Amino acid sequence: MHEKSCWSEAIGHFKLGPKLSPRDVSDFLECKADNVNPGHAVVEFFLFYERWRRGEIENCAAYTKSLKASCDPAGVFVHPSGAEKSLRGTIDELWKYHGDKKDKKFRVWIDQVLATETTHGTWIVKLDKWEQTGNERKCCTTTVKFTSKENEGFVWENVQQTWSEESEVKDDSTWII
Repeated sequence: MHEKSCWSEAIGHFKLGPKLSPRDVSDFLECKADNVNPGHAVVEFFLFYERWRRGEIENCAAYTKSLKASCDPAGVFVHPSGAEKSLRGTIDELWKYHGDKKDKKFRVWIDQVLATETTHGTWIVKLDKWEQTGNERKCCTTTVKFTSKENEGFVWENVQQTWSEESEVKDDSTWII
């Protein structure tokens, strides 16, 4: 445990990233890291999503309001099936899935996260997003476009997902975002 504490202190001291692991955050509305990059924002969102679906986060309008505020009004989400929806509309849909995975083995994780600043203030984040319910795993390749303004954080502009070759998806109706 001491070793973990030393690593956290060093990360904070040298401003290499947040001192707290995203999985250790209990309230996403209160968590404001000093050195956040868009890759970290994606990690935080999908951890929130996992906890939301498991019913571990209070079903409160403040979360939806905060998430929608971080999305461009014209932002688009492309589901792995190819269907396009507004980002804000997708956030609105999350309400009906609150706690739908409660008491089930449900995990969400991402890997292969690569954040690239393409032009000043515009970022592309590429990653693999995994969901597991019971013994079934699904994976999609996700690309997120962000814009940033100094001291205002990141704005989600576009999210596009495609099924990975590892996923043998028979029913994509349970894949929300």
